[in-house]
Amino acid sequence: MVEQLTCQNCNKSYDTATDMTPHACPHCGFIFSKLGSERSEKRFQWSAYCYIFDDKIYNPMHTPLIAKTQDISQYGAKIRYTGEPLTPGDTVDIYTDMFNQLSRANVMWSMSINETDSMVGLKLVEPIPESIIIGKD
Repeated sequence: MVEQLTCQNCNKSYDTATDMTPHACPHCGFIFSKLGSERSEKRFQWSAYCYIFDDKIYNPMHTPLIAKTQDISQYGAKIRYTGEPLTPGDTVDIYTDMFNQLSRANVMWSMSINETDSMVGLKLVEPIPESIIIGKD
């Protein structure tokens, strides 16, 4: 299986096999100790609806991409949705009802998980205060 990733160092996208760890970015040579852009902070298993706004798939005349969180942390989220994988390196806006907050995020990785669904790893530009996450857990 091939996965699209975005380098943490140069922010360029590339394809890699999921069993390549550690591996180096083909653009800048940055070496990843784990596959993808692993979040080191505590993750909370949290399932809630959210809405993804991406100018490539959303405009004001259409509804946003409806998705569901799989887990969250202060700086990121894993999201599952029906549709094609998003493009690593793109910037999207994500709105979560539970936090009543619109956040800007970078697509770090994206992959198809079956014929209809995809999963995406988002890195938030501004962190969510951990006190808010813990209060909702």
